[in-house]
Amino acid sequence: MEINFIRFLEQRLADDPPKRKGARTRLLLLIAAANVLSEQGYHSLRLRDVTDRAGLAEGTIYAHFGDRPRVINEVMGTFLNDFLWNHLAAYSNLENRGRRAAAYSSLSQAMRHWFLLARENQGLMRSSYQMSDDEPTFASQIQLFNFNWTRQVTLAYLQDDADADMGAALLLTYAIKYMMNEMTRRLIIFPDPMLLGSLEKMGADDDVVADALSLIWLRLLYPDEPMPTGVTGLLKDVMSWIMPQGAGEASIPVPQIS
Repeated sequence: MEINFIRFLEQRLADDPPKRKGARTRLLLLIAAANVLSEQGYHSLRLRDVTDRAGLAEGTIYAHFGDRPRVINEVMGTFLNDFLWNHLAAYSNLENRGRRAAAYSSLSQAMRHWFLLARENQGLMRSSYQMSDDEPTFASQIQLFNFNWTRQVTLAYLQDDADADMGAALLLTYAIKYMMNEMTRRLIIFPDPMLLGSLEKMGADDDVVADALSLIWLRLLYPDEPMPTGVTGLLKDVMSWIMPQGAGEASIPVPQIS
C-alpha cells in the first residue's frame, strides 16, 4: 500500500487514468494542488501556483473547481477519507487480530506505520491542522474521522469480551488516540525542539517512540497480555514504569468532587 499521498494520486493516474479528458485534467490539478499544499502549506496556496505546477492555463482550475476552497476541500477530503482511512483501517485490524497472540507486535507495527505515514505526508498533515483551525466544516470532518476510527478499534477490541464496558473502553481508546495524535504533532508535524532534544539524548528515534507508546497501549487495553521479553534501554525503563515488578492492587480513596 503506497504510503505517500502524492505518489498514491500519481499511481492512480498512471494505473487507471480516467477515460474522459476532463476527469484526467481534474486529477492532474488535484496532484498539483497536493504538491503545493505539501510544500507551501494551507495558508500560502495560490491557484496560479497549482496551474503552473500542473502545466495548465490558469483558467483551467476555475473551470473544474470554481474557487480555492473547493480545490483544497477536494484534496484534503481525499487525503483524509480515501488515503489515511484505508491505512488506519488496515492497521486497526492488525491491532485487534486476536488478544492471545502477538498483541504487542501488532500494536508496534501499527504505531510505526502511523509515524511513517506522518513523515511521508508531513506537509499535508500540517495543512490539515491549519485548515481545521480556519474551516469549521473540515474540523468536523476531522472529529468524525477520529470518532469512527476510535469506535472501530473499540468494537474490534470488545468482540472477544461480551462483558466489557463499551463506555470505559471507548474512553481509554480516545485517550490513547489523542496521546498518539499529540505525540505525532510534536514529533513530526510541528516539531517541538525541547521534545526532540530530549529524545536525542535518550537515543530514541521514531521506532523507539512508537514502541514505547505501544507498551502503554498494551498495558491499558490488553492488561491480560504479557509484556514483550528481551527489551532493553529506554523501552525496558518504560515497561518498568507502567508495570513495576511486585506491583499489586492497592486501596486508593477516590477524590470527592465538590
